[in-house]
Amino acid sequence: MSIVARGFIPEPLTVPIGNILPSKRLSTGVTISRKFRQIISSIVEVGMIEPLSVMPAGCHRNSLL
Repeated sequence: MSIVARGFIPEPLTVPIGNILPSKRLSTGVTISRKFRQIISSIVEVGMIEPLSVMPAGCHRNSLL
């Protein structure tokens, strides 16, 4: 049986919100789309369903979303 390497650390990691950078920019108009408003409404109503996945951004103290 082969061993499968983890793609994550097993313990939760708290990252300050100011240290999380977007991995890509949203295109113009996305934030006013119906689907985006539905997602925001859902998050406001229920909260985050899944934890965010982040990765270190090189040698900086920031993380990419």
